[in-house]
Amino acid sequence: MLAVSVIVLPVLLLLVSFQTTLFFSTLTPGQEEVMLYVQDRAAVPLNYTTAEQSHLQDVQKVFQGVDYIFYAVLLVIVVILFYSIKNQLQLSKLCWYGGISTVVFTGILLIAMALSFESSFTLFHTIFFPQGNWTFPVESLLIQTFPLEFFISMGKMIFLQTVLGGSLFIVGGYWLQHASQNRRP
Repeated sequence: MLAVSVIVLPVLLLLVSFQTTLFFSTLTPGQEEVMLYVQDRAAVPLNYTTAEQSHLQDVQKVFQGVDYIFYAVLLVIVVILFYSIKNQLQLSKLCWYGGISTVVFTGILLIAMALSFESSFTLFHTIFFPQGNWTFPVESLLIQTFPLEFFISMGKMIFLQTVLGGSLFIVGGYWLQHASQNRRP
């Protein structure tokens, strides 16, 4: 179970951070319209070109996949917690190591992005949009609506929240370990 929590907790915290960042971000009306579409809560915005609409349809599929992964990971975490809740020492280890793996994983991603955000951005898009319909001219409406600065800002918030969440799990694991040691006769 420890190995699973070391892998699953960073994914869960990253996805929770992604969702909360989207929820609490102040978006322009154009960004809001697109976000409602990719979250499957509105029709495709018609003022975009066919190529841009195609990309937004692909983004919508990625958002749906993220939702499925989120619920699967959440289920795994709930099962782990259910089986670990009675063993405080085991639960402390799960929190401690899961938190450490979250901070390390996020740190590696941050270093990669700091060294070259554009390369990281390109790699991300190559992985999630292999059909290649994600490059647009600077003057396109999609790029004007979502400039690179938007993604940098969102990325910072997502990673900051993820590191904070991982740190809270480290502290919680430390606290649980000392609480369980103080209970022993």
